[in-house]
Amino acid sequence: MLLETSNTTSNFGNRPHIKKGYYPGKLIKVQEFTSGKDKVAKVCKHGKQLIMDFEVWKEDKSGPVLVEEKPVVISKFVYHIYKVTDKEGVWTEGEFKTAITPNSAITKILEALGWKFSEDPVDPESLIGNFAELNINDYEQNKGKDDAHMTSSIGGIDKLPTTDGSTEPKEVTPEVQTQIDKLEESRKNLENLKESDDVTEQGYADGIEQIEHDIKKLKA
Repeated sequence: MLLETSNTTSNFGNRPHIKKGYYPGKLIKVQEFTSGKDKVAKVCKHGKQLIMDFEVWKEDKSGPVLVEEKPVVISKFVYHIYKVTDKEGVWTEGEFKTAITPNSAITKILEALGWKFSEDPVDPESLIGNFAELNINDYEQNKGKDDAHMTSSIGGIDKLPTTDGSTEPKEVTPEVQTQIDKLEESRKNLENLKESDDVTEQGYADGIEQIEHDIKKLKA
């Protein structure tokens, strides 16, 4: 009996576990999420997705983070096409629309990698080699099973902070101040949840870290 083989590898199984934090991430591959031998684009809950592979670099951007002497590569799944639905939320089978709109998740990722929004078609592969900032979280994979283990995932992607050494503070515009005020309100809400024991210590610490990081970036 002959069994079909393939020399391709997958990042969708056991992912490496590294310390939580913010890392530079280098885009190294973009592919459509497919299924079956014919590699047909998979229709997921809300539409079709891209898989963006990021090589995780050290915080000082001196090179890739290594686990067992191999560069850490983590994949990010993101919708690039949405299903077209009616008022009741029923999908018109076969009908799709682009997910690349001014405020969408994929647009934020593309812009973090250096793309500037326009109505012209975008080739995400043209951004391969560019860097963005990865917010690396972790979670327990296969929870409750014998092979349960901690693994890392990309919680968010943003523009990489500048490293020009400038110490002059950025002018805080009214729009930016509004965003900062909202984050400060989120901080207060999180502190109230902590006082009422409605959030875990880890959840509180993670939330405060994210809020402080976002405020710092808005002021930088």
